Formats: sequence, C-alpha cells, structure tokens
Amino acid sequence: MAAPPAPDIARAATPRRADGGRLAAAAPYAIPVALALAVHARTVGFPFVGLDDPLHFTQNPLIVDPTAHGWLAHLLTRSIGYPMPATMATYHLDRALFGLRPWGSHLVNVVVHAVNVALVARLARGLGLGWRSATVAAALFAAHPLVVEPVSWVTGRKDLLATLWALTALGVTATRLTSRRLLVCACALAAMLSKPTSVTLPLLLGAVIASRHGAGRAGREARWLGPLAALGFALAVLGVVVCRGQQPVGSAGPGELVANVLGAGALAASHCVWPVDLLPYYFRWEDDPSAVAIVLGWLGLLAVGAAALRLAPAGAPERVALAIAALAYVPVSGIAGHYRWTADSYLYLPLVGLVIAAAAGLERALSRRPPALYLALSGAIVAVLAGLSLGQAGVWRSADAVWRPVVARYPQSPVALSELAATLQWMGRHDEATERYLELDDRFPEFEQVILPRARARRIAGDAARAVEL
Repeated sequence: MAAPPAPDIARAATPRRADGGRLAAAAPYAIPVALALAVHARTVGFPFVGLDDPLHFTQNPLIVDPTAHGWLAHLLTRSIGYPMPATMATYHLDRALFGLRPWGSHLVNVVVHAVNVALVARLARGLGLGWRSATVAAALFAAHPLVVEPVSWVTGRKDLLATLWALTALGVTATRLTSRRLLVCACALAAMLSKPTSVTLPLLLGAVIASRHGAGRAGREARWLGPLAALGFALAVLGVVVCRGQQPVGSAGPGELVANVLGAGALAASHCVWPVDLLPYYFRWEDDPSAVAIVLGWLGLLAVGAAALRLAPAGAPERVALAIAALAYVPVSGIAGHYRWTADSYLYLPLVGLVIAAAAGLERALSRRPPALYLALSGAIVAVLAGLSLGQAGVWRSADAVWRPVVARYPQSPVALSELAATLQWMGRHDEATERYLELDDRFPEFEQVILPRARARRIAGDAARAVEL
C-alpha cells in the first residue's frame, strides 16, 4: 500500500484561533495598511536629499544615460558600491514616469511599504497567529519609527524592495511551499538583487520550513535551499569584490570589528524598544554607545531569546519570528566591516521578525485576560509609535534637516559639519554654507578634507592669508 503524500505546509500549520467572519479576514490587512498610509503620507511632499540620493538616482550615470553603459555595468552597479540591479530597475521606471520630481519616487516608497505591511500580516497568519495578533504585528511594523528612514529616503528603496521579495518568499513558504518552490526561488533571487544583505534569506526560509514541518522536512528541502544558499553566497562575494573598489569593506581590524558589532547590536536593541532621537547617520566613537549601554543592550537581547525558548513551545511563532530577525540581522550587524557601520534602515527586514514575535508573545502573556485588554494595550503602543514616526519623518523634510541632528549629536566630528556645509551649498544657500565652512576651519584646522571650499570661505571672509595657507 502506497504511503500517503506528505502534507502541505498549509495543512500542517499550527491551528489558528477559530475567529471567523469578515473582520477576522480583513482586519490584519486593512487596518495596518491604512495606518501605514496615514503615518507616511506626508513624505510624498519631501524633496531629494544630498545623502546618497544623487549617487543612487538624481545624478547616477546609469540612470541619467543608461544607453551609454553596457549590461555588465547595470548588473554590477559598481558606482553604487555593490550590486543592486533590481532596485536600479525601479529607479529607471521612476525616471521614465516622474522625471526628477521627487514626489513620484517618494510615493513609490510609501506604496511599497504599505504592501510590505500587508505581507507582514500574511506571514504572521501563515506562522499561526490569530487575526488579532496578526493585526497588531502588521500595525507595529507600519508605525514603528525604524521604518521612517527607508520610507522617507528615496535611497532607502533597496531595503523596501529586498523586504518585499523576502516577505513574499517567506509568506509562500509558510503556506503553500509544495506547489510554489519556483516562485519562492524567484522571489529570493529578486531580494538578493535588490540588496545583497538578503543573502541569508535561504536560512530564513529553512527556519520557517522547520517550524511548520520540523527539522526533517527542512532537511529534505535542502536539495533546493542548498543551491539557493550557494547563489546567495556567490552574490555576497561579488558584492565584496565590487565594494573593494568603492568602499572599504572588510578593512576593519579584529578589535574594531568586534567593537562595531557590539555597538551596532546595542544601538539596534535600544532603537527597537525606545525609538527616539534616531539619526540618518551614526558615526563610530568609543563612547557612543557607552560600555554600559552596550552591556544592557546585549543583556536585553539575550533575555528576550531566553524567554522565547523557555516560555514558547517548539514551533511557536515567537521562536521562528525571532530566528527570522536574528538571521536577517547578521549581514547588517557590522560583521562585514563596511564604512557605514550601522543604520536604522538596516533593521527594516529584521524588524519583521521582531514585531511578529512581540505581537505573539504579548498575546500569549495575556491569554488568560479578556481579548479587549490585549487590543487596548497593543493599540496604545501602536499609537505612541505612530506619533514618534510622524515626528521622526521631519528629519527628512529637507536636505539640511538630515544633517543638523547629526552635527548636534557628534560635535566632535568634522565630517558631520562638513557634510552639513556641503548640503547647504548643494541647496544653493551659499551664505549659510560659508558660515559652516568657516566654523569647520576654526574648530578643525587640521582637517584634511574639503580644502577648497574652506579656502573659498576664508577668501569671502577677507582672510586671504588663511586661504593661501589652505
């Protein structure tokens, strides 16, 4: 007698709460998507900013004159510093549809984020969450201040797109893997070509498969997950090779690398729990974050992991969601030694796992209480996060607003002050730029960069001797 066919993941999923009706079907998607659009709608009126927008889009030779470059240039996107051809394809579409009008590019970002919010709800449902906790998870993702940077910043498109394809692959894996392997592979490849940090996606897929069908099924699926992981590794190597000609990837020494990883992890933990005073750019200083903050941050991370292992049973959504967050974070943890050691936009994909784990864990903790209490508490948290996001978006309202809080936090950094001066010059505010360049030369006379702008500022100020000296 023939053995019965292996059950599909959809049939093997953890039984969901029997909450029927239209509300249960629509709430996880409609409410969070509407929230995402409401919170981030104002960003459609924002301009391009000087932080990488010219490099990626407005002055990118591949976008300005695509026919002047061969297919290899478009594939490797060497001018960016790493391969992201899928993201560049959307910039070509932006240019064709909107030209250099920034509202169009910002609108695309907002729409992609809204789609991602719906995909978070779909993944949460696929992992076994009820409609209430799936709604909360998607709402947390829609409104968390950590998503403000990739949504408000045109250059953040790569994180949005990589997450879109990753969520599609994960959602299909959690529900209908048996008949959709080719789709999963295609989406995984698109994610990696949107941003190379998606290279750990095959491991995320394996974690989802193991949670739904056990380690045995995950082992059997290795025949296609293995080649997919090998492809991801090859793309990572390609990215490092491309970056070495553009950016100092892997140039940090062992001690500096460890310090970067510890500091980035502590910042990430604090920004997830207490997302205030977020910056578009973080410089690495020995006392920022402090040793105390690093210890507390990592103790908090270990405590969350230990609680999930102790309180949630094997295969519970909290466990697999935290595995997704951890595996997605590894490539952006500072381990590669990239010159930009951390950024809030790096946490966009890891945040997916964290919000699902938080929503499921809170519901488990309040399981003996009325559901209204869970919804009220979750709603209050989401409301606070939405308010913080509305305020955080103001950092991206103008090109100079991006750098002013950075200068305030890092007064000891000549680079931050020079970036603000260059941005003011780029905006055509020449008098303010001259003042900043004079301040830069007064405070950091030995600074070896932006020599000509500082000399020009000295000449305008009537200090010909210093101008000649520079």
